[in-house]
Amino acid sequence: MVTFPQDPPNPAPGLKSSNDNLSLTPLEGFNLDDLQSKSLRTVGLEGLGLFAANKLNLTGIFSSLGFKEEDIKLFLALIIAKMAGDDAEESILSWLTRESSLGDLIGHDFTAVSVKDLEEAMDALEAKRPEIESLLYSAALEADKADNLEDNDLEANDSPDHHDSIISLYDLTKRYYESSPLDGPSLCSPPDLTAKGEVAKGQIPNLPPERPGFALGLWFGRRGYLRQSQVLTGDILDPAIFKTLVTSFKPPAGALWFMAERIATHDHLAWLTSLGYRYLTINRAKSLVFNKADSQPLIIDEPLYVYREKSLEGRENVLWVYLPQRASLENARLVAEVSVQAVGPQKEDKRRKEWQKNHPQVGSEQTIFRLTPGVFRLATNDLTLTAEEIWRLYLKRTRLEGGIRAFNLDLGTRKIRPIFVRRLSPHLFIATLAYQLAQSLQNRLEANHVFERWGIIVKTIRGRQRTLISLANNANAPLERWINADPEPGLIRIYKALNIDPQTWP
Repeated sequence: MVTFPQDPPNPAPGLKSSNDNLSLTPLEGFNLDDLQSKSLRTVGLEGLGLFAANKLNLTGIFSSLGFKEEDIKLFLALIIAKMAGDDAEESILSWLTRESSLGDLIGHDFTAVSVKDLEEAMDALEAKRPEIESLLYSAALEADKADNLEDNDLEANDSPDHHDSIISLYDLTKRYYESSPLDGPSLCSPPDLTAKGEVAKGQIPNLPPERPGFALGLWFGRRGYLRQSQVLTGDILDPAIFKTLVTSFKPPAGALWFMAERIATHDHLAWLTSLGYRYLTINRAKSLVFNKADSQPLIIDEPLYVYREKSLEGRENVLWVYLPQRASLENARLVAEVSVQAVGPQKEDKRRKEWQKNHPQVGSEQTIFRLTPGVFRLATNDLTLTAEEIWRLYLKRTRLEGGIRAFNLDLGTRKIRPIFVRRLSPHLFIATLAYQLAQSLQNRLEANHVFERWGIIVKTIRGRQRTLISLANNANAPLERWINADPEPGLIRIYKALNIDPQTWP
């Protein structure tokens, strides 16, 4: 069984805990002039990652599925590295061996680990995806209940939806193939070949003859935890692929399906409705026109204007929303992107042409901004929902998706694009596991009035480091010990909210 740090190691003679403002007492045989700092490693994120894994009994879940201790340590490394924002196996291994103290904390030498070992670990987890998701979801809810968080569900009083019945559907195809030519090898263009007809260095050796599509489904349950995730190869606009993705989930009748309007074809929506499901589609196209004259003001988190209409012969409840603050931000982003694109690409090669195609230049009277700033069109087949309820459902989905985006789940394919197509699903599954641990932490933080987004939390906790000091001894081997830096005020606030004693953790 993998053990987690519970108490600090016994201080070496003459050394106090790092959190007691490390002091040195001269000892016979030691030369204080030879005191050295031999290594500097991060410890903040690793400690909280292990804390969350301990809360959710993650190692117990892995052990119950037959995984060995050495495998479990690799699983923890992959998940916590994803929490830190690393994606590709190479960058994960670099972080583990050069920056992180995780190996020290769980007793594993990652310098002996190869990229192939990490890939095999990902594949082993992927093979047990259904069992892991089911056990981890149950463990997360049990842990929240044990910490008396169940009654503090922030969504319980402001959402009419069943908490275990929200499924979001995504089309990853466009995101997977579109890239800047500066990002390196891409699947959007064929690899370069050498004179011998071999694939050039750094290129993808087994590019598929036809670019496959990728569809992602995420079933969010209570308290924001994921109940199930599913990745399919195929075009989600294809009715067969869409039905296969939907039927891979088995939510109760009345479940709410979120999707972009481009996915929501008439046949797809009619089929969902025939199964007794609800849906909510989101349209942010640049062609939207908001009729402010017919709108009324509301304040839900921020000022907004709304008006409603019915479509599809009265079978849809349509809400138009305009957010002035969002419009200002998006207009500012448009101006910034226009100024960048005005320069335009300089080199004419295959990738640059593909990039130009996907990012029209402003000089040709085309805009690169593909939405109407501040305007939303939301449509649902639930005719009982009020305008406020529809918008709150959208906000809930946005908060959940925001947590997912922090781990580059639906957008992270940009960073792992140079890998083979078959690596996509294992990477995304690791991201969902990292999301579960982060959601567990955030539920506890929010219960204690700490509402920062995960990206802000990571910046705060990654700053804590530990150093390996060495004190020479004339007679014996040098005395070496890891010393943790005192946590900064922002991290202390997080520790207090999680009821963690920084003197004993990690």
